[in-house]
Amino acid sequence: MFTLPHSLNALYPYHPHWVIDTPVELTSLEVNVTATVDVRGAMAVDPSVPVGFQTMACHIHFRAKEGTPPELLEKLKLAAERCCIVQQTLKSPPPVKTTFTTSGLARSDA
Repeated sequence: MFTLPHSLNALYPYHPHWVIDTPVELTSLEVNVTATVDVRGAMAVDPSVPVGFQTMACHIHFRAKEGTPPELLEKLKLAAERCCIVQQTLKSPPPVKTTFTTSGLARSDA
């Protein structure tokens, strides 16, 4: 059993419309994420193929305690999507900085 507590509201002092103000008791929760990739890009076989996943899908199946109002379940869906750090990062990726440090290089005394 999973419960989304009232304390979630404490994290959001401005109470946006998607915050749930009533606990939701879930009796089951299953999350499946799938992705497709053409590895020819990553393996440098075909430079026209991008490196990375071409598509991603997230399917969430949950069951709430009997009698939970449908409006509350809609709020839960909105809040879950809005607050998912991974999904939001994938949708709007931040800049990524890569640094390389090397050591043990052979010296040339030519």
